[in-house]
Amino acid sequence: MARSKYFVFNGRQPKYFIKREGSVFLETWHGTPLKKLVFDMEEVTSASPMYKRDVYIQSRSWDYLIAPNRFSAEIFRRCFMYDGTMLDTGYPRNDILHLNDAMKYGDIARLYLMADVLITDYSSVFFDFANLRRPMLFFTYDLEKYRSVLRGFYINIEEELPGPMLFTTEEIIAALRNLPDVEKIYKEKYKLFYDKYCSWEDGNASRKVAERVFRL
Repeated sequence: MARSKYFVFNGRQPKYFIKREGSVFLETWHGTPLKKLVFDMEEVTSASPMYKRDVYIQSRSWDYLIAPNRFSAEIFRRCFMYDGTMLDTGYPRNDILHLNDAMKYGDIARLYLMADVLITDYSSVFFDFANLRRPMLFFTYDLEKYRSVLRGFYINIEEELPGPMLFTTEEIIAALRNLPDVEKIYKEKYKLFYDKYCSWEDGNASRKVAERVFRL
């Protein structure tokens, strides 16, 4: 760490990290934000009382910050109070989702490629999976507690989610048995979701970032 010129992180760097002069810091972050972050949070109930101060100090070291879509770019500017260089390239990790011959495990994206449907809760994985335009089911059994007590959301999930919100195991089973109907019902909503959150993704994000950051 003392000698490296380039650093790539997908979250906050360790507090002990001290960026030396001449180093380049690429922050990829780890997903399109659903749950509120840092300075968009009125109260911090799930982290240290010094959370906002720490993140502000750490983010001053970021030379580049990747945004997967316009929605994220606007939030990242505000929630991190970030005035550095934003790369509007889409996520390099999602390039694999645009390949025709990608297979194996080791990367969750390879599991996406083999999956017929995604079942998720409040993880931002559904923003990535949407690149495949395959059906998604949302298990939101504790929605009110999560939304009102823990973090809060950036989007109106009742309006924007491109799949049904399900609250019991029986509802999940019923939806899986009727996926063609689910796809038909959510076809237009899925298109709007894809256009908003996936339109920057084209399979070339890695190349675009490498050209900008590493001058390749």
